[in-house]
Amino acid sequence: MPESSERVRALQARNGGNTAGKGMGNIDNLGNVHPDQFWWNQTVGNVKGRKFSEIWEDDSIELLSKLRDRKLLLPDDCQKCQWLGVCNGNLRVRGESATGDIFGKDPACYLAADERQPALAGV
Repeated sequence: MPESSERVRALQARNGGNTAGKGMGNIDNLGNVHPDQFWWNQTVGNVKGRKFSEIWEDDSIELLSKLRDRKLLLPDDCQKCQWLGVCNGNLRVRGESATGDIFGKDPACYLAADERQPALAGV
């Protein structure tokens, strides 16, 4: 359905890509708060001792702060990618699992180097 590609691209860009730690979080069965539903090895608080809203809005929680402003922490090829506004560096839990670095490259990125190049203006 190539006639839908621009509409789909606009919807993806509006979402802004992966929102772990910003627009998405997870509370597990023990009350632990995680940046997303896949990232159980990173806990930013517990709702048994503090309201979720207090945890989620706490700018002093380093991981949440970094996830919310992650673009300059991502690998160089991600920072320069024309699709960064669509994926936002994608799954940081996957990057961490593969590299040991929360802001390491997500191995599920399937784009070749030439596909990540910035788009030409007006194209």
